[in-house]
Amino acid sequence: RVLFRSDNTLTVLAAAASETGSLVYLDGAGDDTLTFGDDLAQSGMANFDMSKGGTNTFQAGASAGWSSGTTNSPAILYTGGTGVDDISFGDRLAFRGYVTIDLTAGGNNVLSFGQAAAQRGELVVNLGSGADSLTFGADAAARTSPFHDFARVEIDLGNDSSADTIVFLGAVGTGGGSLVIQNFDHLDGDTIDRS
Repeated sequence: RVLFRSDNTLTVLAAAASETGSLVYLDGAGDDTLTFGDDLAQSGMANFDMSKGGTNTFQAGASAGWSSGTTNSPAILYTGGTGVDDISFGDRLAFRGYVTIDLTAGGNNVLSFGQAAAQRGELVVNLGSGADSLTFGADAAARTSPFHDFARVEIDLGNDSSADTIVFLGAVGTGGGSLVIQNFDHLDGDTIDRS
């Protein structure tokens, strides 16, 4: 359990909170920069409470949230505040695992996910007021075999009037995977692009 105040920088090497380990991070009102290597919360749990605000930067390497958690108790739970949250995950986020990102407090947030996010797993992103940008690598929500677990990406853009942008850099939902987008409104300038 880590509690910080003011502006903070935290860098952790590979396998933080893995193999049934756990990590709880409680931010202060200042700006926080968190950097993790590969395998964050692989078969473990990590909770990041950034709700006090500030401009927060979060980066995790590949295979975060691998084979861990449930819908109601995700392997990785990130809760943002009213400031800007810049969040980046490497490839294979939530492979056979569960990850939830709660940014309903608002802010102009930027999220980037590598290839194969929520492959045979679940990624939930809930947004609030503010102009948000999300980018996914190829094969998001891919279900690699009908005999394998489900694959699901669920995005709620929030009931606001700001222009939100979602970009898919390749295929999404292949093999029977599920993509759900709520509160998309083109009249507010919301856009979805698949290249």
